[in-house]
Amino acid sequence: MNILSMLSATIQKYRKNYLKAVTIIAHYKASPSLSYEEQNALTFLKKHRFLLTNNKMTYLSTFVNRYRRWPLEVSVCEKTGLPYLVHEGKRLFFPKHYTPSLVKSTYRSLLMEQDQASPHRYWSNEVVFKGKTLFDLGSAEGFIALDHIDDLQQVYLFECEPVWMEALEATFEPYAEKVTIVQRYVSDKTDEATKTVRLDDFVKQHNCRVDLVKMDIEGYEEAALEGFCDTLQAQSVELAVCAYHKPEAVTSIVGLLTAAGYTSTLNPRLMCFVYDERPPYFRTGVVNAHKKTTQQV
Repeated sequence: MNILSMLSATIQKYRKNYLKAVTIIAHYKASPSLSYEEQNALTFLKKHRFLLTNNKMTYLSTFVNRYRRWPLEVSVCEKTGLPYLVHEGKRLFFPKHYTPSLVKSTYRSLLMEQDQASPHRYWSNEVVFKGKTLFDLGSAEGFIALDHIDDLQQVYLFECEPVWMEALEATFEPYAEKVTIVQRYVSDKTDEATKTVRLDDFVKQHNCRVDLVKMDIEGYEEAALEGFCDTLQAQSVELAVCAYHKPEAVTSIVGLLTAAGYTSTLNPRLMCFVYDERPPYFRTGVVNAHKKTTQQV
């Protein structure tokens, strides 16, 4: 691609994203009523709409700025040839084709996601990991599990994408006795042909205790919950379920959890989801849930 073609593509991208910002602002300005969170999000977007033209408007807050220029050092493992960063004293590996620049940007995104001010943060500081079993659905590079690996008793990493397998195995090699990588998609049924697994089937087959579940599986969270009902009712699980991939996902996710006897809490901060043409554009990032106590029932 020559310089003129690259410039033209860049201009088209900026134009498209700018028009997206205009569309989002117009949509919410026309709304007869906005929640407090939506009003805050709209005010921020109107003031910082240029950020959307740079594809940086997932988070409607300036907290992301603290990560922009963090000095990071990327190394390459002599044994595996995989690039890695050191996170909290532990090596976090990435696929071989990742350039140092991509490793750094991916790592910064992971830190942003789990910042205390982030709408994408999975767990509050009150959640206890010591001695617990974690099911990480959509583990990708395994950042969340690695962050708590010293406290966790057992970890099941559900990740089907082949690109992550070698990196996951390298990252968790020092913890092989407590980490199981499950190369399956999670859904409401078990099917070898489609490489899907129903969590109730998996728990029954492996006789697992489940304490913590993180779901970030690109819009298949409802299907995963539908295949997890028996375990949710039989055990007491703390969940962090992503709800931003589809427009009305938060309503159906809360409904499924309520039916299973769980109380849900929504992260009050909203994300600006720019990758979907359908409103709402300001969306809840994560639904947290725990089993209702006797007093709550």
